[in-house]
Amino acid sequence: MLRSLITGHRCPRCASRLFYSRDPQDEPGTVYCIAGHSFTPAERPANRAGVRRPLYGPGYWSAAEAECRIMTSPTIIEKRAWMVRHEDRTVVSYHLAAGSLPVELEVTPLVTRRGFHALGTNVTWDEATVAGSQAAVRSGDVKTTIYLSASSGEWRVRGDTWSDFHHCDEAARGLDHTSNLCAPATLQVTPQPGEGVALVYSLAPVPLSERCPAPAAERERQAALLREGGAGPDPVEQQLTLATDQFLVRRDVDGSAGATIIAGYHWFHDWGRDTMIALVGLALATGRFGEAATILRTFARFLRDELLPTNFPDSADDVPGYNTVDATLWFAQGRPGL
Repeated sequence: MLRSLITGHRCPRCASRLFYSRDPQDEPGTVYCIAGHSFTPAERPANRAGVRRPLYGPGYWSAAEAECRIMTSPTIIEKRAWMVRHEDRTVVSYHLAAGSLPVELEVTPLVTRRGFHALGTNVTWDEATVAGSQAAVRSGDVKTTIYLSASSGEWRVRGDTWSDFHHCDEAARGLDHTSNLCAPATLQVTPQPGEGVALVYSLAPVPLSERCPAPAAERERQAALLREGGAGPDPVEQQLTLATDQFLVRRDVDGSAGATIIAGYHWFHDWGRDTMIALVGLALATGRFGEAATILRTFARFLRDELLPTNFPDSADDVPGYNTVDATLWFAQGRPGL
């Protein structure tokens, strides 16, 4: 039985979230819900309710319903989520940061398939397959497989559907904001004090050796961006410099590495005019001259009748459109700065 909710607070120094026992006098063996989802009132029991800001993006995304059994109080569990750069991988880690005894942790990913503009309400899923610490579930209508890989623990097949999941940001925008999610499997793991477990959600199998990526490497990469971009100690300047990094992405062409600029998340891909206008501020002003040159070379390969593509379509099989008159002029303006 779920006897009480665990309290969650965001760490002021990083993007992690800390969960800890609300009452330090709770007896060992108390079960807590450490998820922060929001469901429509008629769907889930009140003791599972919460507030959650979902991750958004094209294709698939995963959330997770988690419960833990506290063996001693006080206990602190640190949850952290990040995406691996240039990979179709999202990592969610749970770390037992404080406590003298292990905890029993259960994590149930909630999976959907959605596009840029609509929620996935009528998606069908095949039954999940489990092999030790890795599970996989396939969407029945398009035959795309999502892999759920854990650094430790065992998966147990579930296969049930959670209806009327509430998307807070969609509701705030006045859009359709409820969808149905698949709960393909539950991970059971018992981390020891000072240890934890990492879950990797991906579109391809992940070897066991790659299921514990260290966020320290990403922090060092961001520190290097600040140094190369000449950012000073002002936190606003640093945040703006790091924000530019989110728009500089890969676009491989005919097997060769390329680069481009995303016009906007999460509805747009890369547009020729937007890319050429933004290149000066996103790449040149931040000292990323090599990437700026790669972006120009990438778009130069798509010149047709002296025009750059207006935009690259959502589907890789579609032909880019050519109806912008000034993208080529912006392209020429960007070259003297290199």
